[in-house]
Amino acid sequence: MKYTFVNNSDELLEYMWLKPQETGLNIDIFVDDGGAYVRNRHQPVVLVRNGYGREVSEFLAFAIGGKQNILSENINFHISNKEIVATKMFIKENQQLLLDFADGKIDCRDVGRLLTAFQDGLQSDKYGGVYTCDNKQFLRCPNIRCYRIAEGTEEVDESAFEGCDKLEVLYLPYTMSDEMEERLLDFLPEKTGNIVHWDRPYVEEVLDVNDQWYDEEDIITDEYGVQYTHGGRRLLRVSSMAQIAIGTDYRVLDGVLTICNDAFACRDYAYKECGEEAPYLVLSVPRSIKSIGDNIFGVTGEGGRIEIRD
Repeated sequence: MKYTFVNNSDELLEYMWLKPQETGLNIDIFVDDGGAYVRNRHQPVVLVRNGYGREVSEFLAFAIGGKQNILSENINFHISNKEIVATKMFIKENQQLLLDFADGKIDCRDVGRLLTAFQDGLQSDKYGGVYTCDNKQFLRCPNIRCYRIAEGTEEVDESAFEGCDKLEVLYLPYTMSDEMEERLLDFLPEKTGNIVHWDRPYVEEVLDVNDQWYDEEDIITDEYGVQYTHGGRRLLRVSSMAQIAIGTDYRVLDGVLTICNDAFACRDYAYKECGEEAPYLVLSVPRSIKSIGDNIFGVTGEGGRIEIRD
């Protein structure tokens, strides 16, 4: 039998094998992802045993009835953030149930159904962020560069940012209190250096003037080194040396909606390196423009102006 793991094997093992020191129970708990079984109209499988010594892969061959069943097909196991969070919460809140299961007092299928119902009590967004169904508590942050905690969220679980080594920019919704933000700072990843607490509803991403908010895979660069996102509708920035190539006039792409903070601010530094002062810059901007950030021409040099064109 061949297994193909979508996640790395360490992550799979961490999810499937919940050790006594993590649960407070004198048993090992193995939780099958259930994806393959769901496709075959079966419930997820929960396996509990006493003692150590067997590999997790041996337990993947158990079907829902508890009997060994060597599966003949290749299986893609994908373990979502929602499943990880739901399983850990389920174990924490149902320890007596699991002890009864370990003693054979409760059937495997019953535990599987209860776990499935528990998972259905959580919700996940398109990025993998996990919330309670009322959206008031944030339980798990996806490991991506930029993330917005959903509006309506009031509380953040202390373990929400475990494993988030990519997170650099985090938005907090207006529904979160200042006190919650203060507590949040104690367990945020060190790499998260840009935290913005909104006092109003979020704007659309394409209208966001924060120059730190972007997806690297979404960036397109024109012939002058000016970077755009959202298919050319959001002007992000231009590199310091490309500023000189622009000179004194630049025509912003047709259809642009947003010019981000500090978009052309590096002109000051680029010209200083050449022993010059940044010249006056005229930006020709289409009438489609809706948002313009702060300090787009920098704070020194001769500055610039915006001309709206039809």
